[in-house]
Amino acid sequence: MTRVAAESSQAYAMIERIETLERVAETLPDEDERRVALLGLVEKDLASAHPFRPRIAAEVLDLSEKTVRAWTREGVLTRAAGPSSRVLLDVQRVHQVLRVLTDLRAAGKTVGLFDEVQRRLVDPTLPAATTPMS
Repeated sequence: MTRVAAESSQAYAMIERIETLERVAETLPDEDERRVALLGLVEKDLASAHPFRPRIAAEVLDLSEKTVRAWTREGVLTRAAGPSSRVLLDVQRVHQVLRVLTDLRAAGKTVGLFDEVQRRLVDPTLPAATTPMS
């Protein structure tokens, strides 16, 4: 298995684990200590994850690598902190964008994703998809 394939496999496993923990946490009341514990595990996993290569983020987000790089230049995705000269992406932000994209796609939104994702990152209370004004 190549290094990139191994990183991709690890990324998918981590995202799947995080999504499972979040789904279970969402079934519990806000004040339930089990919910707080599960969401704490999510935050811990995200904080300790190795940054994603743009190629891996593209796979996870179901976008092209070119789109991921453009979204990074525009600030929708963020580079991971650290001394690397390579472009490596912050996993917490990739996860945040993944949640928004999932909501938008579930609402039938397939075009204009950049603007919608950017808006939702600025104001998470916005509805999943909006219709453009004529």
